[in-house]
Amino acid sequence: MKDKIIEFIKENGPSLPVQVVSKIGGDSFIANAYLSELVDSKALLQSSEKVGSVPLYYLAGQEKLMEKKLKDFNFTVKTARTFQKKRVEETLELDAKRDDFNKRLKRIEAEESQRKDKKKGALEKARELIRRTVERPRVVEIPKVEVPVRVERPRVEVQPKVSKPVRPKIERPKDVKAPSFSKNALDFLEGLNVDILKSEKIKDNSGAFIIRAPSSVGPLKFYVKLWSKKRLNKSDIAESYALALEKKMPVIILTNGTVAKTTRKYLKEVGGFVRVRALK
Repeated sequence: MKDKIIEFIKENGPSLPVQVVSKIGGDSFIANAYLSELVDSKALLQSSEKVGSVPLYYLAGQEKLMEKKLKDFNFTVKTARTFQKKRVEETLELDAKRDDFNKRLKRIEAEESQRKDKKKGALEKARELIRRTVERPRVVEIPKVEVPVRVERPRVEVQPKVSKPVRPKIERPKDVKAPSFSKNALDFLEGLNVDILKSEKIKDNSGAFIIRAPSSVGPLKFYVKLWSKKRLNKSDIAESYALALEKKMPVIILTNGTVAKTTRKYLKEVGGFVRVRALK
């Protein structure tokens, strides 16, 4: 797919994502993922100006073609005042349209506020699940032991046998339990520039999150899978790749283990659909 994209842009010049998909076929989601990966690897470049909400993608050496195509799209921003020939009179119909616009604007602002509250609620829910599943460390109090004082008996001809006091066994405090892997994973995600949209089946060493993160083609959703395992093998990556196709979003594996050498080649074959990040 990557070779087809590069060949298409080489023959047709700077192109929009929709033009790439219409010619080489495939799903737009998958095409955007490949375009993002090609930009990250410097195989493709993208324009700073956008057509609508998307940039033009081009190869090194096609800068003049890219500038010409941007001019062809005509980026001059025109407003209603630009075409106004006479003064607009205030009418009841204009007032009604203005009121309707204000109502729609307030509704959009309310929906945006609800979206932010929902995102905040999802984050709080994930924290609460972790609080419930992570056992608090037990602090064992060491009892105070009084050692009996030995009393000297008066000297007599026959010294009685004095038994040594038996020292009671003292229970030492247990080691404090380290934070769970899921807690470390949540702390890692909160430290990034991402939105945590949802949490799924959070336990000490497993669970999943759905996040939204910025990318070169705009914000994308990712399925973050927590995998506490000493070493990830090829079947683990294949399972995650199938999960990416099912969820229609790339999968990021957060693990406290490593990737087997024989598995790294397969990880490259699935491209940007499955990525692995090791947490210490």
